[in-house]
Amino acid sequence: MNIVDTTANANQPQSWKENPFSLKIMPELFVGYSSELATLVRNAQNNEKVTLLIGPTGSGKTTLLKKMIETVKDDYLVLYITKPPQNPEDFVHIFKSVLRPSFFDRLLSRDRVTLYELPVYVNKKLRNRKMVLLVDECHEAPVHVLEWIRTISDQINNLSVVMAGLPTLETVLEQNLETLLNRVTVHVELTSLSREEVEELIRKRIEFAGGSGTGPFSREAIDVIYERTGGFPRNVLKMCDDLVLETGSKNIP
Repeated sequence: MNIVDTTANANQPQSWKENPFSLKIMPELFVGYSSELATLVRNAQNNEKVTLLIGPTGSGKTTLLKKMIETVKDDYLVLYITKPPQNPEDFVHIFKSVLRPSFFDRLLSRDRVTLYELPVYVNKKLRNRKMVLLVDECHEAPVHVLEWIRTISDQINNLSVVMAGLPTLETVLEQNLETLLNRVTVHVELTSLSREEVEELIRKRIEFAGGSGTGPFSREAIDVIYERTGGFPRNVLKMCDDLVLETGSKNIP
């Protein structure tokens, strides 16, 4: 079934300056999840210790985290980790990458910090500033690393932690780390975009690439895309890309 309109010349892929449906993370084209974003920002403002961001693959967790960074970066020191480390000692290097020791600390060898000394070091560096730690793909973290996230959240003042991952993360915490689960003050769950948000996502992507509106996708085509993808952003982008390729109308440099 061909649901891409190739009869009109306007708004066709030949005029796009790049592929609008690549799986590249683009927080500037953020669509949907406005209440979830507001919750994450509010938790940081309230200095909530640990927030859990849960959603299936392709639901937009990473894009939401990147959008949060854009939203709070002027008021908070933000540390984003794409994947949790496999070794807890790596947290020392991660925090020191944004809280760099001074020249005199390095000169006097006072920049040597162990994992157990890390909270004191960070508290000294932060002073009265607030910090947000965003840890993506937490479902891949070893249990002993998750335990250190709990310790860090407990002992570092003015630190708010967001742990993002697949729904299996909650099961891991329930079975192995009830102490960390008890520190989770808010659960944010991503489900899927609405039909209107799917259309907005397609439109924003096409317009960013130099097109206009949602062409070559008709309203009927968007209905089908929404139904077949369930409204999950990654699936929407992949299906749009596949459909354009199947029509043979895609000609992007």
